This record gives sequence, C-alpha cells and structure tokens, in this order.
Amino acid sequence: HMNGLWLVRLRRDHLSLGPRTPICEHMEESPVCSQTSNLVCGTDGVTYDNECQICLIRLKTKQDIQIFKDGKC
Repeated sequence: HMNGLWLVRLRRDHLSLGPRTPICEHMEESPVCSQTSNLVCGTDGVTYDNECQICLIRLKTKQDIQIFKDGKC
C-alpha cells in the first residue's frame, strides 16, 4: 500500500545518525522480498541486498538486527 512506500522513501532519503530499525510490518502477511538491490549494512556486520532481507532474518532468528548504514558494511 502507498502509505508504507512513502514512509520507506522518506526514511531512506533522511540522513540518519546511528542505526535505524527496518520497516517490517508488511512481512507478517507476506514474507517475500523483491530482488531489488539497495544494499544496507546490518548491525550484525552483514551486508544485505535490501531492507526487506534484514526483515526476513529478523523474523527467522528473532534477533534485533537494525540497519547500521546504507551501502556495504
């Protein structure tokens, strides 16, 4: 839905200081990620293809992995 997309765009364009929590609400009903490559670095030191990939790992492992920064770790 459009509201979520706007929120993601707003957060991505915003220069944040420190880690931020990925937006994963949509993952509960449909845990599928697009193949879009928009690299993000997780607080676990792993580079993920996109924010959605971090959401998948968070769901599987129940770990509080956040986005440390945009781009490769």
